[in-house]
Amino acid sequence: MRYIKIFISVLLLFVITGCTKEYRLYINDDGITESFHMVADSDNPYLYVLDGDFYPLHNDFDHKFKKELKVDGVNKIIDLEYKYSFEDFVYANSFNQCFDDRKIIFKDSDYYIIKLRKPNGCMFQEDYTINIITDNEVVENNADKIKGNKYIWYVKNADKDNFKLRIKIRKSKSKNVKKDGVNSLIGYLILGFAFVGIMIIIYIAVKKIKKKNQM
Repeated sequence: MRYIKIFISVLLLFVITGCTKEYRLYINDDGITESFHMVADSDNPYLYVLDGDFYPLHNDFDHKFKKELKVDGVNKIIDLEYKYSFEDFVYANSFNQCFDDRKIIFKDSDYYIIKLRKPNGCMFQEDYTINIITDNEVVENNADKIKGNKYIWYVKNADKDNFKLRIKIRKSKSKNVKKDGVNSLIGYLILGFAFVGIMIIIYIAVKKIKKKNQM
């Protein structure tokens, strides 16, 4: 329980002193990578928390966030990152504690589906954004804004009870299939260019022979 409170305190710290106020999920066929970026000045009462370890999975103290701690003037900057399997993400602290209504579907389907509703105060106390980033095809979403492969939701704290996030991501083919497909395409392009080159050489040669015969 003590570690869960520390985790919540860190997320509160993220809100109070965060320079980005962003929660990010990177999704691909290998799993989900979660990241936090936090800044605390020297007067922040939660500063001591930055020296501790942070645990991404509920009641699992064997796994820790990858942590990078930097100092920039009077500020301490911390970056946390952890890569989950889809099975593990169901038990993630942030997923379970920071949204009153949540669902992730990844089994027996051609799609990954994430639904989040009613974010509570454990992670954010102010307006913020949720970013979901994926190179897979997104077939359905209700994002407020899309930048390339980044889907962005703006959460207004005053209206958070009405917040709804939904995204449906198509599962890609295996990496080997993708790689083979790319290699095949490159092969066809090389053959095509070679064929065009040979035809140009033949055309020039025939033209020279005709010109010579005319002389």
